[in-house]
Amino acid sequence: MQKATLEALLERKTQAMNAKMAVKEINVPVLGMALTVEKLPLARVLNLIDKYKDDDSLNGKFELYKELIYISVPLFRSAQLQEAYEVAEPSDIVTLLFEQNLTAITSLGDKIAAMYGINGAEAVEELKN
Repeated sequence: MQKATLEALLERKTQAMNAKMAVKEINVPVLGMALTVEKLPLARVLNLIDKYKDDDSLNGKFELYKELIYISVPLFRSAQLQEAYEVAEPSDIVTLLFEQNLTAITSLGDKIAAMYGINGAEAVEELKN
């Protein structure tokens, strides 16, 4: 392991700033296209996990991933898209676009969670407990 230097730590700061602004293209087979996913501040993701920490049900996990996907995919927040699909709740756009496919929603949720070093549903479960 190399010794920490001021230059190395300043370089890490630049890398960290670039990582904060990260976007990632993720292929979504159920849609037949790739989605642009924004990396959000970790605090926002942790607040979302905390919001559902007391709901151990499958529905709670589904709602967590649905909301995580909704806030991470800028395209899903389009008023025009939500109006076209006539969603009552904005995050419901995820369920409609994914054709109510729980496996597809979970898969994308796992990939987004991995952007934060969270290893899928098991890690989300551990964070909730």
